[in-house]
Amino acid sequence: MFHNKTLADSLSEKRNSFNLIRLAAALSVLISHAYVLVGQSEMQPLRDWTSYTIGQHAVNIFFVLSGLMLTQSLIRDPNLWNFVTARILRIFPALFGFGLFFSFLLGPLLTTVELGAYFSDAHTYSYPIDLLFRFHEAQPPHGIFTGLPVPGVVNDSLWTIRYELLAYAALVIMFVLGVAKTRLGSLLCLAGMMAALAVINAGWTGGLHTPLEQLCRYAVCFLIGVNLFHGKDQITTRWWPLLATFAFAYLVSGTAFAPLGAILLAAHLTISIGSRSFGALTRWTSKDDISYGTYIYGWPTQQVLLTFFPTLTPIVFAIASMAITPIFGALSWILVEKPALGLKKRLRRPTAVARIGAEAYH
Repeated sequence: MFHNKTLADSLSEKRNSFNLIRLAAALSVLISHAYVLVGQSEMQPLRDWTSYTIGQHAVNIFFVLSGLMLTQSLIRDPNLWNFVTARILRIFPALFGFGLFFSFLLGPLLTTVELGAYFSDAHTYSYPIDLLFRFHEAQPPHGIFTGLPVPGVVNDSLWTIRYELLAYAALVIMFVLGVAKTRLGSLLCLAGMMAALAVINAGWTGGLHTPLEQLCRYAVCFLIGVNLFHGKDQITTRWWPLLATFAFAYLVSGTAFAPLGAILLAAHLTISIGSRSFGALTRWTSKDDISYGTYIYGWPTQQVLLTFFPTLTPIVFAIASMAITPIFGALSWILVEKPALGLKKRLRRPTAVARIGAEAYH
């Protein structure tokens, strides 16, 4: 089991378990949704112990890792065409693939309307395209998931993709302005968003779990990732510094800084755990990243389970979801995501200054 002394060591090729962390985060979202979908949101794990539920912690971790990995990508290759096309190929083909699968394979088996009416409904054909623009608000085919505790909702998980795309756009702007290329600029941006999050959590404006709070929270998480990259040569991945982060999270609990403490602790745990190898699991997830597909198919898989087994307890429901959903995540990776990402080489434009930028950014 390798252990890297610094984050820079961890970011070297095939020497981290960050894809495994992403998969674990996607599965953690399933645990939260197992309670939400049976109408027991107030029982979600970690809800009463920390500032966030286990699912919210998981999404925070997604944004931390996005900030870390995408900053590394842009520094190594500052060609914005390559960056944008890579992000498009990572996000949208899987969404479109899910839309096709749901509209034409799964939907006909689930709908409560006659098949003739189902296939004459315009939403059946527009849903895969609508997903690419409206995400969780895309109008699904008729007669889907009626009678469930959360009726008619096909894939509510997709609401976070808008924030992800906003983070990508913000990083590009920061990069063009030169802010994302420097430690100081990135740190000042993070400090500003941390202050804004503290103001919101103090109740002076917005409020918890509002769009404004979510925007600030994900910005903080993403910018933590950006700053982690800039400090990668100095940041240790040993366990003992976690004591300080635990202490900070404990000391600020019950204050306006409690959410920030929870985010920092989750980020610190992420880089400490992600710097280690977990044998075959690390090797597999480094090669095949099924986390995004698992996230996309999580909510609809759980809705299908409830359709046929409406009396499942949240714990059994969560276990069954975590056993089944990665199968669809793997199929999405094999059939859609991996082939789509293979197009990057064909669309890639050469960047003569890429290596210089990688070396001179600091």
